[in-house]
Amino acid sequence: MSKISFPALKKSKIKSFLLFLLLAMLFWTLTKFSKEYTATVTAKVDYYNPPNNTSLSKDHPNEVSFDLTGNGFGFLFYKFKNPEVRIDLSEYFKEGASEIVIPKSELIKLTTAQLKQSIAVKNISPEQLHIPLDDIVSKKVPVIARATISFENGYQALDSLHSVPDSVMVSGPSKYVNVLDSIVTENRSFNKVQDNISADVSLVVADSLTLRLSPKKVRIAITVDEFAEKQISVPIEVINIPDGTTIKLIPKMITVTFNASVQNFKTISRDSLRIICDFKERNSEENFMIPKLIKSPKGIVNAEFSTKKIDYLIFK
Repeated sequence: MSKISFPALKKSKIKSFLLFLLLAMLFWTLTKFSKEYTATVTAKVDYYNPPNNTSLSKDHPNEVSFDLTGNGFGFLFYKFKNPEVRIDLSEYFKEGASEIVIPKSELIKLTTAQLKQSIAVKNISPEQLHIPLDDIVSKKVPVIARATISFENGYQALDSLHSVPDSVMVSGPSKYVNVLDSIVTENRSFNKVQDNISADVSLVVADSLTLRLSPKKVRIAITVDEFAEKQISVPIEVINIPDGTTIKLIPKMITVTFNASVQNFKTISRDSLRIICDFKERNSEENFMIPKLIKSPKGIVNAEFSTKKIDYLIFK
């Protein structure tokens, strides 16, 4: 007589139980998900093919909500993937219109066509889409170069910071382009500078998502040189003296102290500078005039006079 293995019998019963449990769960799932359900969902609206020379206004609707009716399997699909409605704007645009209108019936038709076939769409909101459009225009806008620069001792800039090119073409909705007077560069920092600066930088624009720039980057540049101090005595010239009036200046010469670039240092002479006093702007009570430097070569900075007032005597 053969003996029965109790462990084997126990394993067989467990397998049978698990099989029946799995079948019961599968039957329950099929029954549950075969029923119809209704729920409110929100779908993102994706627009494409806008009319030529137009763009979507910032305040265009970007989603719709509606009631979905369908079996549980359809709902399970949209549990993991949010629905999206794509709209071809060229099919609904009327020439000369400032907005595109999609009525309720067409909106439901579009939405239903892009969802699963077993899904029904009802109570869509908004009932119709009003999609405002902006005209696209272009204009040339000057660029303002920005940078934070610190120079090594004895070095300075020979010219002002500038961009190449000095202006860019901006295209976008008219309400943004028309009020744009200039565009600034990103602010770059340069420390202990001894050499010329030349760097490509991006442009900063508030409405970067709606405006297009050409080019998108510019080059900022500035010429740098070593500077040294120099002094030159220059005669003072008086202008606007009335006919028949003779004056004597005290002093007749003035010493100008300035910093000049090393490359131009030897070329700067007395003739390179012109200092005047305007007789019409004299202080007649105290008999003095203020000297002004009206001519100087490029590259001179921090010019100072040995005296700030020039006394005079009048002879008639």
